[in-house]
Amino acid sequence: ADVARQWDVQFAALYHRLMVKYGKHHTVAVCACASHLASRIYAVLKDRRPYELRDLEGNPITIQQSRHLCLTQYRVPAEVRQRNAVRTRRARREQRTEQRFLQQHA
Repeated sequence: ADVARQWDVQFAALYHRLMVKYGKHHTVAVCACASHLASRIYAVLKDRRPYELRDLEGNPITIQQSRHLCLTQYRVPAEVRQRNAVRTRRARREQRTEQRFLQQHA
């Protein structure tokens, strides 16, 4: 799933949306990609057709076009990765807890 999101624009869009819009951690976003990938693999095997890369509108695209879209439109910025990191979220949660404690005892 981690490789799929780097090469398939549909998985890259899903990963990007989860990371940027919803603030999910990398592992959560990759697991979501994995479940979608499993569904797609099942459909491809069931219908006995080749795996085909498609853009977000459903049009067939080449590997190079898909990779280009993944690298240009769906790259997750480093600051978003830092923001979603477990350590950062834990520190923010501890800071909020401390602020609540101080407000209650002030």
